[in-house]
Amino acid sequence: MVCIRPATIDDLPGMQACNLCCLPENYQMKYYLYHALSWPQLPHVAVDGDNRIVGYVLAKMEEDTEEVHGHITSLAVLRSHRKLGIATNLMRASINAMEECFQSEFVSLHVRYTNRAAFTLYSQTLGFEIQDIEKGYYADKEDAYDMRKMLAAGHKKKEAEALALVLLLLLLLLLLLLLLLLLLLLLLFLLLLMLLLKQLLKLLLLLLLRLQGWVMQKGTRVPGDADFVRCFPLVVVIVSFFCSGWIALLPIQ
Repeated sequence: MVCIRPATIDDLPGMQACNLCCLPENYQMKYYLYHALSWPQLPHVAVDGDNRIVGYVLAKMEEDTEEVHGHITSLAVLRSHRKLGIATNLMRASINAMEECFQSEFVSLHVRYTNRAAFTLYSQTLGFEIQDIEKGYYADKEDAYDMRKMLAAGHKKKEAEALALVLLLLLLLLLLLLLLLLLLLLLLFLLLLMLLLKQLLKLLLLLLLRLQGWVMQKGTRVPGDADFVRCFPLVVVIVSFFCSGWIALLPIQ
């Protein structure tokens, strides 16, 4: 029976031995120690009934970027213990630790372009998606798939960003509607103002005409004002023409 558990310092030699048996990408002991001391919650091992390490996952956190996320550094299972779900369980254990301990938004990894078995595991079983293809990533210049899987914290962040964007758009729409309402009120005010102005001009024209009639009736009785009486009709005509012109220009009937 194979057991999955967090790795300890004592497990590092066994992890290195498993790595040398399974992968062309090998690491010095200080690299394993760096992971174990920096992120002790993330590395996990698979041990058999004899407490022998038959698989491991080495992982770390990328905390200096804008999005806090985990990264799978290395995953290996001895050939004698493959197709038993060990790699899947190791990955899930490490990813769960990333979420619970570090609130990781997503997890990333690299896999060789030709490693179809690992690619199938990551893409179909674990739900990773291709983010990019990195040319000449490995020491032998083979290309690598840069793959990522969004985690719960990442989904919540994306949903919050989408909600914030929707609220911003709604706010902009509301401001636009308020602006249109203000423009309509301004237009209504201008129409009322023109209506009032037209009525005032009509009233002024009527008063001038009545005043002209009154002056003409009284003109013969005021000899000293003969010049004014003679000029007044001309003044009335000019002012009436001005008022009539403005009345004609106003769009209100």
